Amino acid sequence: MRGAHVHLKIEQRVRSLEDQYGELGRGTTESEARLRSLGSELDDQYEKLSRMYLPRLDPQAAALTQLRYPKMYERLKDLLADKAAERTRLEQDSEEISQDRIQLERQFDRVTGDIETKVVERNGLRQAVERELEASTRFVELKDGVAKARKNLEQWHRRLDRARAERETKLPEYDRNELFAYLKGVEYGTERHRAGVVTGWLDSLVAERLDYLNQKNDYDYLLDVASAMEGAFDEASAELAEVEEPLATRVHEVSDRLGLSRVISEGEALYRKRVEIVGRLETGDAELRRLTQRIEELESGRSDYYRQALSDYADFLESQDGQRLISVAEATRAQGDDDYVIRIQRLEAELRDERRKLQLLVEDRVSVGNKLHRLRELESRFRRNDYDASNSDFYDGFDIDRLLIEVLEEGLALEEAAAQMKRHHHFKVKRSSWSSSSGGRSSGGGFSSRSSFSSGGGFSSGGFSTGGGF
Repeated sequence: MRGAHVHLKIEQRVRSLEDQYGELGRGTTESEARLRSLGSELDDQYEKLSRMYLPRLDPQAAALTQLRYPKMYERLKDLLADKAAERTRLEQDSEEISQDRIQLERQFDRVTGDIETKVVERNGLRQAVERELEASTRFVELKDGVAKARKNLEQWHRRLDRARAERETKLPEYDRNELFAYLKGVEYGTERHRAGVVTGWLDSLVAERLDYLNQKNDYDYLLDVASAMEGAFDEASAELAEVEEPLATRVHEVSDRLGLSRVISEGEALYRKRVEIVGRLETGDAELRRLTQRIEELESGRSDYYRQALSDYADFLESQDGQRLISVAEATRAQGDDDYVIRIQRLEAELRDERRKLQLLVEDRVSVGNKLHRLRELESRFRRNDYDASNSDFYDGFDIDRLLIEVLEEGLALEEAAAQMKRHHHFKVKRSSWSSSSGGRSSGGGFSSRSSFSSGGGFSSGGFSTGGGF
C-alpha cells in the first residue's frame, strides 16, 4: 500500500473530526444562546410575579407578603424603614423651605412697599429740583446750549452715516477694476510714479482710456468726505460733552442739596434687595419642586427602594421550592400568579434539559478535540518520517483503518502506533545506471545502499534520496 494512500486516509479522518468539532462548537453556541434566552424569560416571569405580589412598597403590601412569605417580609421591613425615614426627612426639608418662603414673601412685600414710598418721594423731589433749575437763567442757557449741541451732533451723525454708506457702496466698484487698481498701485499721475519709456507710454494709454485722473479724483473724494465727516462728528461730540459738564454739575448740586440724590441711592439699594429676595424665592421654589418630585417618586414604581424590593422578591421567589410557589399561588384569588408559576416551572424544566444538553455537547467536543489532537500528532510523525514520499510503501497486511480505530477509540499510545507503522513500512529503492550489484561502490553501502543511512527517512536514505524528491 502506497504511503500517499495511507496519508489520504489519515487526512480524511482528520477532516471528519474537524467537521465534528466545528458542528459541536456551533451546537454549543446555540445551546448557550438558548440558555440565555430562557434565563432572561425566567427572570422576567419572576419579576412579573414579584410585581403582582408587591404592586407597591407600602405597609399594606408588606402585610400580604408577611402572610405569603414571612422570610421575605423581614427583608421588606428594612426597605420600608429606610423609605419612611427618607420621606420624613424630605417632608421636614419641604416644611422648612415653605416657612422660609413665608418669611421671604413678607420681606418682599415690605421692600416693595418701601420702594413705592421712595418712588413717591423721588417724584416730589424731582419736581422741586426741576422748579428750582428752571427758575435759574443760567440753567436755562446751559440747557439750551446742550440741546443745540445735541441737535448739531445728530446732524453730523446722519451726514457721517450717508458718507460711510456711499463709500462702502462705491469704493469696491473701483477696486474691482484691475486696470484702475494697477494705476493706483503704481501711483500714476503723481511724482512717485516710476516707469520706463515704454511702460510709461502704456500706462498713459490705459489712463486715457479709463479717464483715470477724473476717476481717481472721485475715488479720493469719497475717502476724503468720509474722513472729514468723521472729524466733524468727533468735534461735535467734544462740544456736546463740554456744554453738558456744567449742566450736569448744576443738576447734581441742586439734587444733593434738596435730597434727591440720597432718595435715589436709597431706592436703588431697596431695589437690589428686592432682586435678591426674588432670587432666593426662585431657588427655594426649585428645591421644593425637587423634594416634591422625590416624595412622589417614593410612592410610585420608580423609586430605588421599590426596584430593590422587586429585585429581592424575585431572588427570593427563585430560591423557593416549586411546590411552595404553587401552594401560595393557589391560595390567592387571582389567576395571574398561577399562570406565572406554571410558566416558571416549564421554563425551569427547559433550562434543566438545556443545561444537560450543553454539558453533553461540551463533553463530546472535548472528546473529539482530544482525538483530533492525537490524530494530528500521528499525522505529524507520519510526515516527519517521510512516509508521504513518492517511494514510500507499506507491506501487505498493514491495516491503517484498524490502526486509527485503535488510536482514537481504544487508547493505543501514539508511540506504539508509530512503531507499528515503522515495522510495516519500507522505501522502494531505485538503482541508477551506474549502481550495479557487482563491484565498485554499491556493494559495501554508502549513499546508494540501505546499510549505513537506511534507518529513517531524510535526505541520505529512504524517501527523498532514493525514490524521488531531492
